[in-house]
Amino acid sequence: MMVDTIVIGAGAAGLFAASQASKLGKQVLVLEHSNKIGEKIRISGGGRCNFTNVGASPENYLSQNPHFCKSAFSAYAADDFIRLVESYKIPYHEKKLGQLFCDESSQAIIDLLLNEAKQVKIFKQCSVAAITKGERFLLKTNKGEFETKQLIIATGGLSIPQLGASDFAYRMAKQFDLNVIEPKPGLVPFTCRQEQVAELAGISFDSLVTLRKTSFRENILFTHRGLSGPAILQISSYWNSGETITINLLPDRDLYQELIDQKSSTKLIKSHLDFPEKFITKLGEEFDLSQKLCETSNAKLKAI
Repeated sequence: MMVDTIVIGAGAAGLFAASQASKLGKQVLVLEHSNKIGEKIRISGGGRCNFTNVGASPENYLSQNPHFCKSAFSAYAADDFIRLVESYKIPYHEKKLGQLFCDESSQAIIDLLLNEAKQVKIFKQCSVAAITKGERFLLKTNKGEFETKQLIIATGGLSIPQLGASDFAYRMAKQFDLNVIEPKPGLVPFTCRQEQVAELAGISFDSLVTLRKTSFRENILFTHRGLSGPAILQISSYWNSGETITINLLPDRDLYQELIDQKSSTKLIKSHLDFPEKFITKLGEEFDLSQKLCETSNAKLKAI
């Protein structure tokens, strides 16, 4: 089978690229190795798809080629996608720092992209075994051989293997002698030893997370495996193995000064800490919080 354009990967990027190519009059084929379309879209934003940000600009992207981001935004900016969402009458709302989420389900964005690509043929559960190139690209798959003039690989990165993430795109880039920057995790949670965090799963804090001179003020979330939440996902893109990240759980308060101001209190220290009970219990493993505040040294309060 021969077509003008083949897109490998039916995620957000693949579906959008396919729809744009089809609108240019191209005959387009999308190959997806799983049996589901847009699975990463479905789980994003807690199932409500944080589909863009009103303040998105080239400055928000980390790149060794910043001019690419500038040219991409000049061709299609966040406002363009917002207008597309509005044209489908998909209700949405703005959350902290300009993040836009669907009011209802992420499925609305998947349906939008599928409708935009309605002229595109999609093969699900289609695995690409090999790609060669002569005058055209030849793809050998479990559903037969395909030829195309243009090939777009939109298979994503390595961060969520549960959704089928793989190094396919990197392998193909190297096969065709494209320069590949060594990949590193970005926009991902951090894992910790389970005994450190398992009991805290579900607790969230508005925090200031800092690495070197970069800081993000958003929520962090304790999970069964470590730390997540918007601030953690953001700072992860700047982190290198071995570096220390500082998390301020009370960015607008001076807890030490608050405790000093109440030093005459005969109440227990833990009664002065307005943290979730599970967090106070965990903190109690490091510090004796069952002492009276008035009987606790300033040095210990400083440590807490």
